[in-house]
Amino acid sequence: NCVPEVPSELDDRAANKWESLLAIATVSADPVLISDAKKAAIELSRQVEEVPTFDSELLFDIRRIFTEPNLQDPRKSYENRIYVKAQELVEALNSHPDMDWKNLNRGKALSAKTVARHLKPFGISSRMVSKEGNCKCYFREDFTDAFNRYLPPLESTASEEKVEA
Repeated sequence: NCVPEVPSELDDRAANKWESLLAIATVSADPVLISDAKKAAIELSRQVEEVPTFDSELLFDIRRIFTEPNLQDPRKSYENRIYVKAQELVEALNSHPDMDWKNLNRGKALSAKTVARHLKPFGISSRMVSKEGNCKCYFREDFTDAFNRYLPPLESTASEEKVEA
């Protein structure tokens, strides 16, 4: 049972993908093979990251909703919120001036059902919140693992430090 040394440049997801190949190289005990395997893992993982998928773009934009102030309507800022209503999240994605979710499907906007379907593989789902009138809500904490595993780190985490209900 060989546990290879995984390059620190790889995120969790890439490390999981490359672990078997790196283990084989490690078992060979050939320093050149080990070095080449690590270099290949880093370079090929870097190339994959450059092509965003629908799901990674959705996660990226949801993180922006949770971390950036809404300059158009400060009342609809979620940067300091523990959760956001599912419908409000969809509205925020569709109305954001830098995001193109409103024209997703032949001019049709992103729907709550589509968001739910694409977040499910990440283990993220909405929860009922009784103090919101039994409304489905997405909790910031439910996104933490997916944000950390599938997105590049935030430049500044100052807005994540203060969180309120």
